[in-house]
Amino acid sequence: MTVCAADASTSSLADGSLVEVANDRGSFVARLRITSTARPGVAVTAKGGWTKTFLGGSSVNATVIEGDSDMGAGALYHDNRVTIRPYVPGC
Repeated sequence: MTVCAADASTSSLADGSLVEVANDRGSFVARLRITSTARPGVAVTAKGGWTKTFLGGSSVNATVIEGDSDMGAGALYHDNRVTIRPYVPGC
C-alpha cells in the first residue's frame, strides 16, 4: 500500500509498518510505503497476487464489489474507498 507523506502523517502511519486497509466489504493487511508518487487522498496498491502470501489470507479483493462494469463487462476494482489504520494483531 502506497500513500503520500501528508496522508500518512494525518493517520500517524509509518513507512514500512503494517496497516489494515478496510471498508464495509472487508479488509486486508499490507505493508505501507510512503512516497511522493501517490497523490493526497489516494492510496495505491497492486492488483492481483496470491492471497496465501498476505497476512490473514486476504488481499485488496476483499474490499471490492463483485460484479462487472457497465462498459465492456470489465472489473470494478480500480476505484475503491477505504480507510487505512495501523495494524493491531487480534483486533
